[in-house]
Amino acid sequence: MTDHVEFATPSLIEGLLSFWRSTGTQRYGYLLGRYEAYDKVPMGIKAVVEAIHEPPQEPHADGITIGFPWEEKAKVEALASACGLQVVGIVYSDLTQDTSSDEAQKVGKVLAKRHANSFFLSSLEVLFSAHLQRQYPTNSRFSMTGQFSSRFVTCVVSGDIEGQISVESYQVSDQAMAMVESDMVEASVDPGVVRVKEEGPERYIPDVFYRYKNKYGLEVKDNAKPCFPVEYLIVNVRS
Repeated sequence: MTDHVEFATPSLIEGLLSFWRSTGTQRYGYLLGRYEAYDKVPMGIKAVVEAIHEPPQEPHADGITIGFPWEEKAKVEALASACGLQVVGIVYSDLTQDTSSDEAQKVGKVLAKRHANSFFLSSLEVLFSAHLQRQYPTNSRFSMTGQFSSRFVTCVVSGDIEGQISVESYQVSDQAMAMVESDMVEASVDPGVVRVKEEGPERYIPDVFYRYKNKYGLEVKDNAKPCFPVEYLIVNVRS
């Protein structure tokens, strides 16, 4: 896993912000960089981003339409490798100007859409990140397959609770990647929950449980069918 994401220069994110400010629509890109030791935690790893490649995309005010699988993947990865870099993650914006008051507009505040009472990554975003993380596994000599987990990160440029623009970084858990690989889960119309798929002739769905504390402070185990909170599949990464 990755413990920290570091952008080599603020201008990398400024490019995404300039696009949003001029068009009012969102932008998406692949992070090109390298992994280094992170001395803030024992045996820590950080992703240092040196460049952002923005593939062909159709921007919208509330999202982005992109081609998937990534058509230019081999070409961009070869060019990055020649520069000593690799694909370490993705970044996209989710920004909406705060128009609640003249003062908010004057200072350039944005809406805080992602927080503890809403969601940090939607169920659709988690599944998308899980697909990408599976494409970039980490080489490990301690694994029987030679690969284990992933260091691929997902960065979101959005508004914080104070209305300021911030970059938050995440990974999805190994359990999330395994569920996607087994075709067990799907996105929900509620961005804060993940649906467990129905079992069928060609799909076996084992019992899935999750734990939480109820209003009395007692730990409760509950069945994840038909759905469960998306935050159980997300890992926070410092940025």
